[in-house]
Amino acid sequence: MAIDGRPVYEERFGWDRRTAVLVIGCALFSLGLLLPGLSALVRWTGLLCFTLPAVLLTAMAGSRRTAFRVDAAGVLLGGHPLRYRTTTCRVPWRDVRAVVLFDHAVGPRTGRVGLLLGSDSTPVTGPVGRAVIGSLVSGASAEVALVSRPVCLWRIDPDRLRAVVRLVAPGVEVVDRSGRR
Repeated sequence: MAIDGRPVYEERFGWDRRTAVLVIGCALFSLGLLLPGLSALVRWTGLLCFTLPAVLLTAMAGSRRTAFRVDAAGVLLGGHPLRYRTTTCRVPWRDVRAVVLFDHAVGPRTGRVGLLLGSDSTPVTGPVGRAVIGSLVSGASAEVALVSRPVCLWRIDPDRLRAVVRLVAPGVEVVDRSGRR
């Protein structure tokens, strides 16, 4: 995609198969809370475990805010949809050595997109934080994981991403360690 003749790669939060299945499942369990004879404890537990997540996921998917953007200015890592403004970060190309696609090592297989920053960049956390983060990802260093976002409620097209990065930041490589191709 191009805006004003300049190449841009942008993904927005929205619906995907996993989110739709999760919301439908939560909604079905929530309907079960209407059955007669359930105790207040069961109803409140169900509300917290099924109804609230369904409402939150629906709001997040419907926000359509920018989840990830690459343009001539740099990379925008969209924040958490419920705290978007405070968790969004913009990184200029001068600070980026690579864009890295990788997976979580724990839990359901979820892709992530992260940035390998230059050696003169300020560390985001200390050695203990890097060790903990490093144990939760595969295919990326803790430094990359610390400047990353989950590919959740949006999708990434590695080929389109590579094409735009080549045009706007020729010295930056896109490394795909996600094992999905």
